[in-house]
Amino acid sequence: METRTKNLPVLPNLLLATIFLGSFSGYSLTLNPSLFRNDSPETITACVTLGIPHSPSYPLHDLLGHLFLLVFKVGNPAMALNFFSAFLGALGACLFAWNLWVLLQRSGASNHGKPYLLQAACLITSFAFAFSKSYWSASLSAKGGVYIFQMVLILALLLVLQTILLPSEGHPSPVTEKKLFFPAFLFSIGLLNHWPTQMLLLPAALLVGFLYFRFSSVNKNFKFEIKPSIQIVCFSLLALSGYLYLPLRSNLYPHLNFGAPFTSGRFLDSVLRISYFKVETMISAPATEFQTLLEKTNYLSNSLFNEFSGFFVFFIPMGVYFMLVHGRKKSLLFLLGVLMVTLWANVFYLRVIPIEFWHLNDHLLGANWALAFCGGYGLANALISLIPLAPTKSHPILLMTLTLFVVITLPFLSLRKFLTINDQSNEFVYRGYGMALLRSMDKNPCYFAESDYDLFSLAYLTDVEGKRLDLHLFWTSMLDRGFESQLVKHQYPDLHWNSSLRNLIPELIQNHIPIYCAFSNGPFESLVLDLQMPFYFQPTGMTIHAFPDSKTDNLRTTSSLNEFWQRYLKPTKRSPNPINGILQELCAHPYINMANYLKLSGDLSNWDQLYDRALTLIQENQWLGDEWSARGDGDSLLGNRSKAIGSYLTAAGIYLRIGQKDKALDNFRKAALLDPADTDLKHLSTGLIRS
Repeated sequence: METRTKNLPVLPNLLLATIFLGSFSGYSLTLNPSLFRNDSPETITACVTLGIPHSPSYPLHDLLGHLFLLVFKVGNPAMALNFFSAFLGALGACLFAWNLWVLLQRSGASNHGKPYLLQAACLITSFAFAFSKSYWSASLSAKGGVYIFQMVLILALLLVLQTILLPSEGHPSPVTEKKLFFPAFLFSIGLLNHWPTQMLLLPAALLVGFLYFRFSSVNKNFKFEIKPSIQIVCFSLLALSGYLYLPLRSNLYPHLNFGAPFTSGRFLDSVLRISYFKVETMISAPATEFQTLLEKTNYLSNSLFNEFSGFFVFFIPMGVYFMLVHGRKKSLLFLLGVLMVTLWANVFYLRVIPIEFWHLNDHLLGANWALAFCGGYGLANALISLIPLAPTKSHPILLMTLTLFVVITLPFLSLRKFLTINDQSNEFVYRGYGMALLRSMDKNPCYFAESDYDLFSLAYLTDVEGKRLDLHLFWTSMLDRGFESQLVKHQYPDLHWNSSLRNLIPELIQNHIPIYCAFSNGPFESLVLDLQMPFYFQPTGMTIHAFPDSKTDNLRTTSSLNEFWQRYLKPTKRSPNPINGILQELCAHPYINMANYLKLSGDLSNWDQLYDRALTLIQENQWLGDEWSARGDGDSLLGNRSKAIGSYLTAAGIYLRIGQKDKALDNFRKAALLDPADTDLKHLSTGLIRS
């Protein structure tokens, strides 16, 4: 039997204020002052301009973010939206404390301990949750705010459900359909923001709900009624009608109009992420990618308990034990159900490469609060268990001293563990990347973006900050979509072409409009080769200038790359947060492109410098092995035999680590040819052939 209590004391407002101010202050001190995460510039642009970001488009967050900008004007729009995420993060910490307080009260903990012990447990656990690794990180940037907002909605829903299940004046109160109106509305509101995360609650909620109605004596006389059920559906549809904002706004042709969801097909695609389903799920993955499941599982297991300080993790199994002892089986089943479903979805649904495993952290936030609830429950009952151990006369002083010690120690441990990795106060690499792109282009250019990173940073700088309004920005991967040309005609009426954006390129050449892309070996190059057009590609700093004939401008020196390195990429300037990893890896392309261009022109004077910098940025093993091998080729041409041998051996070691024996053997052979007297290299090659 679950213990029921009477006249439950409320959580003090002072405690909630302390949690909010403490969390918000911590976030503000470590807040990113500009752009962070791959989609943050897109999220900010959507909030400022009321544009349509990529699916599911997050209409509720975008509208609230726009309202926040109208009221809270501080710094640049990026910083203001980052503050919005910090505000949501602090609000989520307060809702978490309130939920934990209600859970402890429903367990009858107030009958066994002092109120200040339970309040201390709520305070400590809320700070442990607020400054857990992923929650803290997400609270520092605009895109992270989408996931934090989802946590706020989920915690608000849990609080309402716990309140409904509370007894009235100590007597059992049956759950009727009328009481489910507001929870159904809140659940649907959650679907309006990031429905994939919201749906992770459903299996556990349905299981607990079935057990409640099947075995609870309170609801034995429950009768299904049609009218209230229809009303619940109507309440839910009322919330979901917010998605109609997408086609209405899209039809006005904002600059950011991802997927143009103003037709029924594209609207469903945008809301349900149909296009993404083909590329981001394991269902569409080739068989070889399933070998990464073990690597992904190891990452998840390591991340799960590294979200908190080791001291707090100790209380999580203790909380599970006390929930079983106190008969809180349904609460425990729900928390463990959410935890298991979240882990299952991350392992078997999401398809990510190792360098992008940090994406999983956003989807692990559900497991984060589930574990924190268990830890908070264990901590509260551990403090209560100490009451009988203290001498009668002195135990209030001892308990207060111990509580004060824990209150100070646990949050400090979290801050100490995650401060370095989450301090984004000096992080400018994303904005610097976009600014370096703009500085690398001539007047009135057409830029064909090849990834989210250059597309979103340039969209933010042009649409929000009003920089380089002469830029025409295209996304290469959408050039074959018929509706994209329709959007661009509204965005850039000064450009004219026949039917598709493919036909735009010959007209740009005819009108002598400068054309730029990100990589000389990227999608844009493939596109122009498909068009059977002779193009020459020349690095101009961070971008590649595309010329339709052999007449090129004077080569710009590597000074712009050196400046970018010194300002944003040198080791002392890099943030250790793994979210920045893929962007920093992307920055290796300009250095490699410049090195190879100079090599083709017979200039190897900057070869080692450019490759030294590029190789420190690459984290993906396949690419890293390829570039170490390429560096060896250049060092061989320079006559630096020892450097070339070292590069080939490094490449071979990387290839062996990822199971590519043929490429490893090829690099061993190159090294052996440079030093025929080295018998060890011959033995390594021979042994690899035999294996």
